[in-house]
This record gives sequence, structure tokens and C-alpha cells, in this order.
Amino acid sequence: MRSFWMATDGAGGSRLESLPLPFQHVGATMTAADLARTPDPSLAGLVRAVRPIRRRDGETTLGGDGGGRRLVVVVAGSLAVAAGESQALLVPGDVLLVDDEASRDHKLTWGGEARAVEIDVEDAWAPSGSVPPAVDGGRGPSGAPRVDRIRVRDDVAHFDPFDTFFPAGSQEVDRFTFTHFSPGLSGDWHTEDRPNLVVVLEGGFELEVGGNGGSRVFGPGDVCLVEDGHGQGHKTRIKGETRILVCALPDGHRWS
Repeated sequence: MRSFWMATDGAGGSRLESLPLPFQHVGATMTAADLARTPDPSLAGLVRAVRPIRRRDGETTLGGDGGGRRLVVVVAGSLAVAAGESQALLVPGDVLLVDDEASRDHKLTWGGEARAVEIDVEDAWAPSGSVPPAVDGGRGPSGAPRVDRIRVRDDVAHFDPFDTFFPAGSQEVDRFTFTHFSPGLSGDWHTEDRPNLVVVLEGGFELEVGGNGGSRVFGPGDVCLVEDGHGQGHKTRIKGETRILVCALPDGHRWS
């Protein structure tokens, strides 16, 4: 994955910079420096909504469109970014911070069967933490994302289709976090304390349920809505260095 920040240069124009993200680090390979960058917990609450979007090939957005301050996570297709003299091409798992009020001379152009998850953040949310390294092995722009959900029937978790996720309008978010897992971590049967929308940024993980679907592997750009707050729950196995975004949703959210 890669992460970019649409920053403002000294002349008031736009330029791209590397975007530090507030990762929580979990696992044996984490260093003292990683742990020292553990984010302030209050950052997780500086969020308004999550919004899945679908864009046409070639669709373009110019700066100053009133879209507000948001993190854009590409999950399918590509996103070409031009900010002043800076340019970048984002693919599934990459993240962009857009602030239309601060940077008005940028252009965003979508490619292929483009889809993304946008996170509307508060003005007080600021880049912090660490810049994730650019690594090979992610999904390219031509691949389709896995979009699933886990729900409980008769106290057993099942995978269900989630074909209606893109696009589905904005949903309020209670908090959102970025997490970095060490390779080889695993979790035995457990449940979640609230509905969680998970987007894989780098690496991947395997989820196992006791019911329909068995085990499924999620990689960069894949999405899973986990809603097993009771019953047997699910197992988790981390595949390599893995980074994810998690949006904690209220009970009774729009996809429930």
C-alpha cells in the first residue's frame, strides 16, 4: 500500500506528500519505535461517516468541488491524482487524504471499474503516526474486490453476499482505526462487540466461520462487514505483514 496527502504548497497550490497514518501495532515483530508511535485514542473518534462509491472510467473531479475533508481508500480500478506538479496512480489498498478547502488545484481521475471507500473526517483529524512502506504483492487495478459480510443465524456465523454495498450512501461511524498486524497472528473463536466494516490495505487475513462459506481469504482492497456479536463467532489468521482499516458502526446501521 501507499498513502498520500493532498497538501498545500508555499504558493497556495496543491502538492502530494507522503501521508502518515495512525496505525495501532499488534504482534511480535513490532519495535519500540512502532509502539512509540501508537496514536492518541481520541483520533479514532474524529470521523463523521463512511461512504462506498462507484465511479465511471474516466470520471474526473476537480479541486474545490465541496467534497469536504476525506480519506479515500481505493478498492477497485485506479485513481490518478494530479496536484500541481505532483502526480500519482493509486491502486487497491492505497489511501489519499483530500482537503478541498486547503487544496483547490488538484484533479482526480478514475480508471476501470473503479470503486472506493471514503471516510469523512473532522477538521481536527491530522496526519500522524507512520508512513507505510510501498510493497509488491497487492491486487492490480483490473482485479475485482471481494465484498462479503458475516452474519449470525442460529448462533452460528455465516458468510453472506454483500452485492449492494457499492454504492449505498453515507453511514455514520462511531470510530475508525488503522491497525498493523505481525505475520502469523491468529485468533481463536471470538465475536465482535459491534458491527465492524473492515477494509484490507496491505497483506491479508483468513476468516473462518462455522456456517456457510467456511474460510475465506481477504487481500488488499477487499471488504468485509463483520456482524457476529453473539454465538460461536469466527477465527482469524493473519497472512504476512497486514494493515487494515476498521470502521466501527452503530447497531441498526443502514446495512443491518
